[in-house]
Amino acid sequence: MTSTRHASLLRHHRVGLVVLAGTVAALYGAVAMAVLAPEMAGRPAGGVLSTGLSSPVPALRYDVVSTGPGGGASHGSETRVIRPAVMSRLLFGAPSTRDAVAGLPEAPHVEAPSVAEARALYDELGYRLAHVADGRMGVPRVYLAAVPEDLASLRDVDARKSVFLRTVLPLVLRVNEEIAADRARVERIEAHRRGGGGVGPEDEAWLADRAAWYKLETVDIPVLLARMDVLPPSLALAQAAEESGWGTSRFAREGNALFGQWTTDPGVKGLVPLARADDATHRVRAFDRLLDAVRAYARNLNTHPAYAELRAARRAARAAGEPVDGEALAATLHSYSERGQDYVDTLLLIMRANKLATLDRVRLGTQVARGS
Repeated sequence: MTSTRHASLLRHHRVGLVVLAGTVAALYGAVAMAVLAPEMAGRPAGGVLSTGLSSPVPALRYDVVSTGPGGGASHGSETRVIRPAVMSRLLFGAPSTRDAVAGLPEAPHVEAPSVAEARALYDELGYRLAHVADGRMGVPRVYLAAVPEDLASLRDVDARKSVFLRTVLPLVLRVNEEIAADRARVERIEAHRRGGGGVGPEDEAWLADRAAWYKLETVDIPVLLARMDVLPPSLALAQAAEESGWGTSRFAREGNALFGQWTTDPGVKGLVPLARADDATHRVRAFDRLLDAVRAYARNLNTHPAYAELRAARRAARAAGEPVDGEALAATLHSYSERGQDYVDTLLLIMRANKLATLDRVRLGTQVARGS
């Protein structure tokens, strides 16, 4: 009986090992197929971060694009496969209509519920602030839908700051990219009109829509261009850090509110401050995704009368052919907070202490996050 039971156990072990080997082979075979798959027609240029498995545990592929001497991209110069275990809970959300902007890659939204998952994703991509600041790589097009739920529990302050900045930076660059694409279209339409070509009905409708977005009653091209302009990442990152407690505030965690914007509109999503006075009606605006919060922030600075000085300083810098300086614009934001100059001083301290000005020169890379 003992030898029979022993033989039976051996057979079970062999069967288990065969099944396990088959599972591992299938897993890494699928990853290999994803890595070796040829470029497909219609696929975005540059590197692609994409799922390679249909199993519950996805594997992600990231093709690093290098730039040749002539400036051309060399596809597939390096390929990394992100470990399936890292991505066990990483989910991709479908991009919205607004995410598909005039020839720009779409912006799916990634859910990384924990700091460990967000850090693992960034580390696997080689996404480090020092690397993007010195030009070694572009900022990956990875857009977290929300800050990691346990960010406040990360006791290492520098590590917490790094996760927060790496999360918000792609969002700010994406919104700037959208604004720059719109601005370029306005300039093309205006140049065509001045050349005697007129403005077609499609462009007229689009201009009217953009004018309304920037809170203009009529299409006034010079005024529209003064409002339709990018914001320095250093400024946006400093304000997001200050207003959200580096992503740890209740408003950031529950409402994706990075910039502390108020609303009194009952039709707009918002969170009631716990210490709000009994006779007050304001709430802090809440958003479905972090990208929506950044878009609302940019629109606020680009349209509200309180920030006319910021827009004038930016316009003057453009007219002089100078780069838009984050610290110079921060100095105009006395009305953003009841703290006035103290708020401005805090922003400047954050920008300088964390060397955020080095991020004003960075750009989004060619790699695109995709899910299946």
